[in-house]
Amino acid sequence: MASSSREETTRRFAIIECGSDKHDGALPAKEKYSSGYFKLKRDWSDAFCDQFWILSAEFGLIPSDRVIPDYDTEMKDVDTAEWLSMVREQFQDVDVFQDQAAEIWVMVSQGKLTDPAQGLRDSTLRAFLERVDVDIVWPFDETAGIGYQQGWLSDSIEAGRVGMPSDFGHGTSTDGGTEQAAIDAF
Repeated sequence: MASSSREETTRRFAIIECGSDKHDGALPAKEKYSSGYFKLKRDWSDAFCDQFWILSAEFGLIPSDRVIPDYDTEMKDVDTAEWLSMVREQFQDVDVFQDQAAEIWVMVSQGKLTDPAQGLRDSTLRAFLERVDVDIVWPFDETAGIGYQQGWLSDSIEAGRVGMPSDFGHGTSTDGGTEQAAIDAF
């Protein structure tokens, strides 16, 4: 796992998960989702990242400023292998994800990272991200659920500094994130 500190030359980016609660009408992706949980991930990304992307069942990997229309697609509605293939292609088209001086913070539930349709670790979004040649940071691996994640996000924003959940007293999982099952239900 990556260190939470970064060199001055390192650029920080984030990939965050969308939410099911949405505002009506065509809006930039970062304004489309209305849950408090999404807003915390967005606010953290706005505060500490050069740029961020949002993972969506409908659109895959969305630049946060891309305007998107109304939609109701959920992960259960899509073919996971096709979705994963789309996201991999989109990821490879983003130049900053090929930048070895980049650090990418991934704030996504296990459900989107582990491709449940195939169930093979080497064919998951997480496995793909672990093979790219940039520094990937998995802060949710240190948490046991949404409450810990929200606490960490809030405390980090309030303190005006980046650090892993354990740096703010919110890290409880030491088993690589398997306790994140609670997130999947969110």
